[in-house]
Amino acid sequence: MLSANCTDAKIIVEKFPKNKGEILEIQTEHFSGTNVVAELEVLRDRYERRKIITSSSEATESAYSNYDKSSSEIVEKAIAGISSTISYSSKPESMSEILPRYFSNLSSPDGGGKIKTGLTDVDKMISGFAPGEMIILAARPSMGKTLLALQIARECSIKNSIPVLIFSIETSKDIICGRIITSEAGVSMDSVEAKNKQSLVAIGQHATAVSDAPIFIDDTAAISVSQIENKSESYVKNEGVKLIIIDHVGLVKNHTKANNRHEYLSEISKSIKALGKRLNVPTLTLCQLSREVEKRKPPIPILSDLRESGSFEEDADKVILLYREEYYNRKTDKKNICATIIAKNKNGRTGYREVTADMSTMNFKNKAEPESSEAWQNEY
Repeated sequence: MLSANCTDAKIIVEKFPKNKGEILEIQTEHFSGTNVVAELEVLRDRYERRKIITSSSEATESAYSNYDKSSSEIVEKAIAGISSTISYSSKPESMSEILPRYFSNLSSPDGGGKIKTGLTDVDKMISGFAPGEMIILAARPSMGKTLLALQIARECSIKNSIPVLIFSIETSKDIICGRIITSEAGVSMDSVEAKNKQSLVAIGQHATAVSDAPIFIDDTAAISVSQIENKSESYVKNEGVKLIIIDHVGLVKNHTKANNRHEYLSEISKSIKALGKRLNVPTLTLCQLSREVEKRKPPIPILSDLRESGSFEEDADKVILLYREEYYNRKTDKKNICATIIAKNKNGRTGYREVTADMSTMNFKNKAEPESSEAWQNEY
């Protein structure tokens, strides 16, 4: 047994064989008392794996030789053996345990750790992003998905010191860094790259704040679901990450076999949903909308435009769609306006709010009052 104040100890780590009949490799490792919790977690995991192997082996032998038992009985016994071993991180709780936590979250200034977008009208509608929620941010190309996601990241990290992890699958981390600092300085990337003196001075004034911001960017191309899961778990535990952003989900790789694209994306969607819930952090997942939206007049997006998989619509707690009329109609009177459409909101209202979209400096800003429109009223 380990004492609470031990400074050095040793453990035996079993490295399991890949094939039945191989000899187990036993390795003794030393560890410091400062890392006891992590090492004990390793021991627990190895113990549970041994039990899984034992139960599985017994089920295999029984399936080969024991015809007195039905196949369903064999399966039930194996599942019972495995389930009794696993230490689940979550357990059923009574209402007397849950209700005080609910009231505590209501009374806390941040609403129980909710992430705000920084857009006042939008935040009033959705009440922020709650821990464990899956939020879909979707639009056609050039509507501003990435810009809004990065603005939310800036609101979290630069203004509120909340750590954010960004998986930028499509764009390099250097470009993302450039977008963040130029947006924060309120200048265009074009002017910075043209070496405009005023723009260079402006980003220089914001360099320290951006450098100190707890934003972590991973630009692994064709990243897999399992890589996202492993990296997210590490940064949530070690860096205190409170928001995960995935840009965009259509580029995530899934190594499991799927019969079609719909099934392929459905598995990715469910994995992201489970990840956020397990780590108790919101996941902001960016999606492309199908071209079907552009066949409508006007091309205002709706929930069913989520491309190729209904699972995103089903799994998401919130779905936010973006629409800029100016992109389709240069003569519109809604210049520099972006409609943020709350198409799904499990715990609140749906509807839309208009925000100011300064695409040159890549900033979304609060708009005093949303303007009514017959087209919008018919849609939402």
